[in-house]
Amino acid sequence: MKKALVIGLGRLGEALKNALIANGVETISISSRLEISKLREDHVLDLHGFEYIIWVARDAGLPSNPSNSSKFYYELLEWIHTSGWHGNFVFTSSAGEIYGETTDLGARESDLLSPISQYGKLKAKHESMISDLSQKLSFKLLIIRVSNVYQLDLKDSGIVGAVLRSIQFKEIVDLQGGDQTRDFISLGDLVTAVIKLCNIQATGIFNIATGQSISIHSLISILESKSSKKVILGKISKVEGINHSQISISKLIGTLKWRPTSFEDYANKNYLP
Repeated sequence: MKKALVIGLGRLGEALKNALIANGVETISISSRLEISKLREDHVLDLHGFEYIIWVARDAGLPSNPSNSSKFYYELLEWIHTSGWHGNFVFTSSAGEIYGETTDLGARESDLLSPISQYGKLKAKHESMISDLSQKLSFKLLIIRVSNVYQLDLKDSGIVGAVLRSIQFKEIVDLQGGDQTRDFISLGDLVTAVIKLCNIQATGIFNIATGQSISIHSLISILESKSSKKVILGKISKVEGINHSQISISKLIGTLKWRPTSFEDYANKNYLP
């Protein structure tokens, strides 16, 4: 890989850009809130100059969500179509949402999709759109279905960050349920997996997860044990959405001969109270 365009300036986009640069790849990252028409009219970007286009922006939020980038995504696909770009496209999808409820065997890449949420349904639609375009134009496509991403950091925007802030600052944590299971993958392992897949020019669909799901209550217990402090729980409401999410990563392990670290092992190695 010589030159890459990363679309999305969130935590994954920033981490991936830094990793690519560290690996000697000339990398440009842009916001998905820009106007495609302006980029094209002003000749700010030439898609043909990029070997890789990596989509990590939020393309499947509701139209009322200001971070939703569906319009940019649709216009990008049209730009690729009209320009005849041939390279490697990486599309970031959601393993947690796109499979819906799963069994203990874990959802595999070949399984039928059963999204429950509007987010999951849009992700499935966008996977289909980029797949159709890839077949039509014969560019290489890698779809990564990512489970729940976290950082072991107070700035984490999900449940991990909320628990850490409760431990550190005694903030109250309101929960939806607690018995529902999720597969939590560290941001660092996610970036490592993407870089490894790109380095071998992998194509097709890959789940990127740890292969080990835990309940929210178990996650809280792990961090309480590591810190020797209790989380302050507030309102506990009914779970909305998926109760059990188990993701198979046999394809990822077989391809890379490597696997991401489970949440408990990662916390044991990296959490400093």
